[in-house]
Amino acid sequence: MRVPAARPLPALTLGALLVGLVLLVSAAAPVLAPYGVAEQHIGDRLQGPSPRHWLGTDQFGRDLLSRTLVGGRTALLLGVGAVALGLALGVPI
Repeated sequence: MRVPAARPLPALTLGALLVGLVLLVSAAAPVLAPYGVAEQHIGDRLQGPSPRHWLGTDQFGRDLLSRTLVGGRTALLLGVGAVALGLALGVPI
C-alpha cells in the first residue's frame, strides 16, 4: 500500500510567498520608488491617493509609497540584525 506524498500546508505556502514578495520588493526598493525619499513637492502636500502618488503625500509633499518602500527595507534589516544578535548571544549561553 502506497502512502501519498505529504503536501505543504496551504497557509505555509501562502506565508512563504508573502514573505518572499516582501523581501523582493524591499530589495528592489530604490528601483521601485517613484520619487526620492526626501524629495518634497510643497504644492502636492496632504494629497490623498492618486495616479501620481499611489499612497498620497505627507505634510511636506513627500510621496508615501517611496517612503514606505525604503522604510520597509530598513525595518527588515533591523529585524534580521536583532534576530542574528539574539542568536549569537543566546546560543552560547
